[in-house]
Amino acid sequence: MVSDILEIIFEGLELLIYGIIELLISIFWWTISILKWLITRVITALLTIVITQHQKECFDFIELSIQALKNHLQR
Repeated sequence: MVSDILEIIFEGLELLIYGIIELLISIFWWTISILKWLITRVITALLTIVITQHQKECFDFIELSIQALKNHLQR
């Protein structure tokens, strides 16, 4: 009788421990996926900023080249 009760208690504890472990693993993978998402967003933002800055530099260079050609042709 007592051994049956103890067996039921230990089986319940075993299930509880497995549930907690499964929950911790799920939280770990959820955290990893959130971090991956965050890293991709940050990298996308940084690349957008870098490309935009270089694009502006290219446009500035083209404008300066056109002005230099105009000045050269006016002489």
